Amino acid sequence: ISWKLKKHFNTQLPEDLPEEERWLELIPQDRRGALQLGFFELNDLPASEIYNLMDATWFVDRTGVIEVTNTPQTVVFTLNRFGLQLTKTLTFYPGQYSFDLGVDLQGISSDEWEYYEITWHPGMNSTEKNYKDDTNFFAGISNVGNRINTKMLRKIQKQEKIVIGDQHRAQDEVIWSGLKTKYFTAVVIPEEPGVEVRFGGSKMNAHYIDFELVVPAYVSTFRVYVGPIDFDGLKAEGHQLEKLLDLGKYIGFISRPMLELFLFLHQFIPNYGIIIILFSIMMKTVFYPFNKSSYTSMRKMQEIQPKMKELQEKYKNNPQQLQKEMMELYKEHGVNPLSGCLPMLPQIPIFFALFRVLRATVELRSAGFIPIWLEDLSQPDPFYALPIMMGITMFIQQKTSPQSAAAATNPQQKMMMYILPFVMTFMFLNFQAGLVLYWFTNNILTVIQQYMITHSHTKSQQA
Repeated sequence: ISWKLKKHFNTQLPEDLPEEERWLELIPQDRRGALQLGFFELNDLPASEIYNLMDATWFVDRTGVIEVTNTPQTVVFTLNRFGLQLTKTLTFYPGQYSFDLGVDLQGISSDEWEYYEITWHPGMNSTEKNYKDDTNFFAGISNVGNRINTKMLRKIQKQEKIVIGDQHRAQDEVIWSGLKTKYFTAVVIPEEPGVEVRFGGSKMNAHYIDFELVVPAYVSTFRVYVGPIDFDGLKAEGHQLEKLLDLGKYIGFISRPMLELFLFLHQFIPNYGIIIILFSIMMKTVFYPFNKSSYTSMRKMQEIQPKMKELQEKYKNNPQQLQKEMMELYKEHGVNPLSGCLPMLPQIPIFFALFRVLRATVELRSAGFIPIWLEDLSQPDPFYALPIMMGITMFIQQKTSPQSAAAATNPQQKMMMYILPFVMTFMFLNFQAGLVLYWFTNNILTVIQQYMITHSHTKSQQA
């Protein structure tokens, strides 16, 4: 069979191809190892004869393109071997990324065999232009005893097998098992829990990761999900599949509402670049009172610089007394010496939450902003123009901000304040363009806010 997603495209293919040729194929027609079956301890037959059915010739009850529009459609595969008849029944449903798999073995009772396995070899293909970035997300995943296990390909050596669960321990119930890439997943959910799952893979030449799910003989029905790692769609399937979307263990309480907001705005604004700019404006508006208080404190710090220098000269040989006098001066003028750092604090969790949203959510996959230049906000700017503009605006922000006492009185810290934009520019060269766009917009808004606050302060002094 071939499994293609019509709403998603293979970004590794040229964009001038017809849409149908660019549909994302998660199960290629020439891939022979997906949803294969293997049996153990079967009527004393040689394990090698019945275990590996990958090269067996199956008979199918229908061929060609099967349209699943209004009603479910079923395809039946039959295999006769050693006097046994094995049947695989696939049932597809309209508008769903999931289907049912039924397994039936005739000619032998379940008392004569204990387990069989369903396998997925040799994994899923890379679907992204940035092959290295995509394969960094390749992983085997499972829900064992309601605990989500993730085994990254980068932690699996060539042909190594990682076993989760145990055929002899009933408490290790494998509720589901599967594979994931950066944006897509294939998950097999048995009607009754399995007893073991094994992951293997290779990082040599073609990167892949595969799995083998062992289930009791009485299990005959599976639910199979092959599609995008979409939170709402996975949650509707149940079994905690929504946990496949990694929005950050400690930052998820911010990144999840952020994603919901982006999806809501996208119903009215079909451009995620504009949405990120609007989001930055919203954040600046929300934190404006906080920032205004901080900037005002920094301005006061600037005004008491002459008195601070006098104290430093007077008590240059008595650091303890200098510290005491400085604190008294701060208190007298209502100054917070840490005011220069405070505006940055709320931005840190928002920054990391946006990083997660842009990096992991399929909704922002290939989300463009400006044609030719920023065609994918989830990838770095190919021309490095946005990081450079971000660095320039950050330098302007530093130059126009009320300088903190430490920066004004300490030449080394003052120099660091100006070096920081260059360091940040270098760091942001390989960050997602959407993240850099947010920071760039934030810098511009900060300069505007600083001007407004400074202008208001000057007018109040003149009055």
